[in-house]
Amino acid sequence: MDLTLPARVVGALAAAALGLWTGRRRQPPDYEGPFGDLMGAVLAGLAVGRLVYLLGEGVDLLARPMDLLVLRGGISPAAAALAALGYLVWTCRSDLWGRMDYLAPAGLWGLAVWEAGCWWQGVCLGSQSGLWWTMGLPGSDLTRHPVGMYAALLLLLGAWWLGGWNLPGRGVATWAALGWASLVRLVVPLWSVETWSRPTWWYLAGFLAGLVGTAASIYRTARPTEDLPADLG
Repeated sequence: MDLTLPARVVGALAAAALGLWTGRRRQPPDYEGPFGDLMGAVLAGLAVGRLVYLLGEGVDLLARPMDLLVLRGGISPAAAALAALGYLVWTCRSDLWGRMDYLAPAGLWGLAVWEAGCWWQGVCLGSQSGLWWTMGLPGSDLTRHPVGMYAALLLLLGAWWLGGWNLPGRGVATWAALGWASLVRLVVPLWSVETWSRPTWWYLAGFLAGLVGTAASIYRTARPTEDLPADLG
């Protein structure tokens, strides 16, 4: 059995837990169990992403139901992201922006370690390059871009920025994290297969949604509150 997928999950959850701990000063006072919410989102994403991946590969799950549990192959990132976000929106609905803003940097920490986990699967190297930091496969003289590490470093940069600054308004961290993660997933394949990530529309939509949501959240916060009419009664 291939255990690289669960190893990446465990690493991502550990990184997310560390992100929650380092950002604990921003935790909403009435928010209990943020790690449980993140874990639930990860499990929901894995389950839906795995199911969609297998169906896309043409696997007959009625004949081979155990393929859902056999940890080889992959998951559908788009389906996994939608399921994880849907789970978080539901579980954080009592204080959506306060809780999601707190979880956003930790989520990027987890995604960064998930991307770095490509080393365990041996799929980190992309297109050929002679730059000094590029790497080669064992026994090969060709050096290639370590695209998985590019993605991990960019996601860590986003996590550091979101977690280290007081952002202007509720929802800003949530939308910015969505936009940044989508942009990273969109552009990193340029160093792998020398084209945009597929499906391009999915990651482009995520980036644009993050951009518009961030701008709207900042505008909503910066807009002065209008004075209410005086009580004439």
